[in-house]
Amino acid sequence: MSSPRSSNWFEANPRKARWLIAILCLGFLEGMTRILVGLDLLPYREYPTSRVPRYWAYVDPVVGIWRYPNTTLLQQEYCLDAKLQSNAEGARDIDRQKHSAAARRFVVLGDSFIEGYGVNAEDRVTNLLEARTGIEFLNFATSGGFGTIQEWLLYQSRVLQYEHTDVILFILPANDFEDNDPDEFSASVYRPFLRPEGDGYEVYYTVPWERRYTDSRAMSTVIKNRFDNALYLANVLRWATRELKGGLSKQRFRTEDGDYDNHSPEDLRIMLYALDQLIRAAGERRVWLLTVPTARDFAAARRGEEFRLDEELGAFAARYPNVSFRDLLPDFLNDAAAHDREFTNYLLECDNHWGALGNQVVADWLQAWLFAPPPGTDVHSEAD
Repeated sequence: MSSPRSSNWFEANPRKARWLIAILCLGFLEGMTRILVGLDLLPYREYPTSRVPRYWAYVDPVVGIWRYPNTTLLQQEYCLDAKLQSNAEGARDIDRQKHSAAARRFVVLGDSFIEGYGVNAEDRVTNLLEARTGIEFLNFATSGGFGTIQEWLLYQSRVLQYEHTDVILFILPANDFEDNDPDEFSASVYRPFLRPEGDGYEVYYTVPWERRYTDSRAMSTVIKNRFDNALYLANVLRWATRELKGGLSKQRFRTEDGDYDNHSPEDLRIMLYALDQLIRAAGERRVWLLTVPTARDFAAARRGEEFRLDEELGAFAARYPNVSFRDLLPDFLNDAAAHDREFTNYLLECDNHWGALGNQVVADWLQAWLFAPPPGTDVHSEAD
């Protein structure tokens, strides 16, 4: 007696059927993922597919990390939709004339917060101030682990060519001390550090310029990025994996202390030496120093914690007749209390950099501080 015939193709071809079902399921998930991304319910990130970086790279022999000139980077991912564009100098700014007859002209130094990471140029602090006052604010801030040593050397090597009356330098205690520490970086990364020499310090690099890490991407990375750009499901899974790892890392290293005092006496001496050199290079120009808090500093201050860094930087600034210091932490605390806000309200939705509100309120405070009448001035004298 012969065996009964299979009733359908799936039963007759079980192995092929399993593959077909798997492909159909993946196709369904890919289609659903594309729909959810299109509705902004899931993130999608465009990964670079060039072997050579086109925006930030180790292209400056003095400071290391900088930008290629006249280059555009589109930050398009979950909660980020910003266009970053460099000028002929490699700064994220419009092209500027080196000579100026203006009564006041500011140059601004800092890291990714001041560069405006994740926000369009018109929404960041310097652009807001320039639009309000009509005074130029030349922005030389950059991402890439930019510390106080690099800001001093960038000021000497690039910024001083541009005529200006005022220098604004933003200090981020959360990582500026680390950015000055060679132990925090691979020896192949080209960036300046300081080491003791006589009564002061000398600048040195851990790798010769010719042997520096050039940021060239491996072909395997380029292939993976192209695959993840084309397949939305892989793209979202890559994001989810990164978020999971980041969350676990934050839990592992979470501390109740703020970032302001997370430095050693030697860390502070190196920072102050770099600041002193910048102030000397500025000559008689006004220098404005500001500290930028993080969420941990905000939380610690709300618990009543006091930071010695305020006193240290305040005492340092008081040594110079042309230097002023301001800590932005009290401003954030006061604004949050007045408007019933949390620190996250000032940040991007999925990133710890300032969003539109953070940039706006910092611009408000700076405008009032930078253009306040000198002490003893009678602001009503002309009206009287």
